[in-house]
Amino acid sequence: MSYITRTKSAAPATPGTGKVTQYTDTEGRDHILDATGVDNVLPARQLDNLVRNSGFWFAQRQVPGTLTTYSNVSGRSFPADGWGLTNETASAQYRRVDTQASYETGMASRFYGEFTKITSAGKLIVTQVIEAADCQRLRGRTVRLTAKMKQVVGAAPVIRMGLLQLGSSGTVDTIPATFVAVYGANGTDPTMGSALTRLTPNAVTGDNCTVNGGGADCTLSSSWQRFSLCFDLPTSYKNLIVAFWSNAQIAATNGFALGEVQLTDGYELQDFSALAAAAELARVQRYYAKTFAIDTAPAASVAAGRVSTMLGKAGATALAAIWQWQYPVPMKGTPTVTTYNPGAAGAQGRQITGTAADLTVTTVSNQSERAVEVTATGAAASAVGDQAAIHLTADAEM
Repeated sequence: MSYITRTKSAAPATPGTGKVTQYTDTEGRDHILDATGVDNVLPARQLDNLVRNSGFWFAQRQVPGTLTTYSNVSGRSFPADGWGLTNETASAQYRRVDTQASYETGMASRFYGEFTKITSAGKLIVTQVIEAADCQRLRGRTVRLTAKMKQVVGAAPVIRMGLLQLGSSGTVDTIPATFVAVYGANGTDPTMGSALTRLTPNAVTGDNCTVNGGGADCTLSSSWQRFSLCFDLPTSYKNLIVAFWSNAQIAATNGFALGEVQLTDGYELQDFSALAAAAELARVQRYYAKTFAIDTAPAASVAAGRVSTMLGKAGATALAAIWQWQYPVPMKGTPTVTTYNPGAAGAQGRQITGTAADLTVTTVSNQSERAVEVTATGAAASAVGDQAAIHLTADAEM
């Protein structure tokens, strides 16, 4: 196979009558300039993006815009929906940045994610696992990974960008608990956990990055830059994992911002194009759903959005309260369900009317990928017909 190589350039002079000039601009887009001076951009076919929450709209486990601390030195924490965060040393922080009131040059998406190292210096690794049902159709094909990044504060870091695979010896849609085995010295890629390996980029020149071993070096600046590279996929992987990791330890309070991430079929370089907000929300709710408002962090003593029922038995009687929560969309397998008391501390259901009180023996049962049932024992002062409520989250993240 051979490739056509073009040099990026500014718009050339208008061609003569009856002629056209085809050129590639400084953003990598193809144009045809005709004799009338009309500049026609040649749109490539719109390609499906396998990365969910690619514009960092959702961070359901926290207050999205608040710097929130995480620390997982071998596995993965989940700050933004779909995105795993691993830190070499304690700790790391995440927040969603909203550009609605202050547009940032080079960033088309309203939101982006900001990952910061705190407490001490260390490497940061940001990853997303692509479900087998979505990524295995690309076995043996060529894909392009694209993202926009910039530094947060301090020295400009070099962020490595690449694609991992869960190989044939792994269990499909199951990521090893030890995600990172050894971080390695500065300039050395981390050693991954069992059955996890980095894919080698193909020979297509990286976009604003230098292909190097099992990834590409992306030198960040204070301005947004687009980076991309291509991979020829093997035919035996179980899952693909989009990955961004620091090439060296990042000093405390430094970090990097990430947005407009795409993993698309083929060599084509395309502008970021997001799904409608409702469609993107449905994608992330397949892996994490909650009864709380989308931008409200799950916690006890939050009333809004709670799931209510009426007590069917009086007094401290078993099965006095029964709820069923239908998930917004079918989830990826049976999730882990967590309960929250909407009127006081703790995880018990709560009697709301009559004499307010905590219920007891709040139990999750009969789970599936579509719904869950919750039961609780009444309080001593419970009466038939009193209102009871509860909050829940469901987590099926890989």
